Amino acid sequence: MPRDFKCFTDAGFQLIFDPGAVKSLAAQEDSTWFDSLEAEVKAGHLTGRAFGDGEAFFRVFLEGEAVPRSMEKRAGTAVTGLLEVPTGRLCFAPFEHLARAPEQVLEVTPGRYEITLREMQWGELVEALAERAARKTSPSGSRASEALGLITGALVLLTGIGGIASLVGVLNSGWSAWSAAWPWLLGASAVFGVLSLLWKAWPGAREALAAQQAVQDRFPTTLVMLRKLADGAGPSTGRLLDDHV
Repeated sequence: MPRDFKCFTDAGFQLIFDPGAVKSLAAQEDSTWFDSLEAEVKAGHLTGRAFGDGEAFFRVFLEGEAVPRSMEKRAGTAVTGLLEVPTGRLCFAPFEHLARAPEQVLEVTPGRYEITLREMQWGELVEALAERAARKTSPSGSRASEALGLITGALVLLTGIGGIASLVGVLNSGWSAWSAAWPWLLGASAVFGVLSLLWKAWPGAREALAAQQAVQDRFPTTLVMLRKLADGAGPSTGRLLDDHV
């Protein structure tokens, strides 16, 4: 029976670890964690996923549990390494929460494990299914979300360009350039607010988004396979899954 864990990070790493294996790392100052991360991974004290900011959806399979053929066909290259689990409490957490009390824990038998990570390659399948579910739930709400999404994306791009231009103007001409820039930036912010209110008020927009999210929540981003090792068996070092694999 697979187990599901979701993990959002702003620091670029989603980690899998036993708190008992990373006591020294968790006790350090935040600024020194990155310096110790590579050594801790190699030692097998933690592993995880380095794909930048965002959310990972881990689906875990223990020894003896087979990955469904539909997932096996779309799973990427396997990365396998050692993971030490001395207390039997396997935690899923973003890098920035390493020193906090774990919220998502998988109880396993304490010991040494071979952990295999594979990134799913769904392509456009998930997006297509999600869009179809949104249109089925509320055609008008789905169309409104798509249209407002395009408008918002274009506005974000223009605002970013405007912000950069304003910064360059201030650096070149001093704060006098700001007097010409701030009304435009304020107007863009007001448009953002109007678009947000319009989307919330549009009939079926929230329902369409909920249906879209429900479909996306069914598809994991990353498969995790765990196999308990006998003493001296299996890999001797840990590995980290990254977006170059």
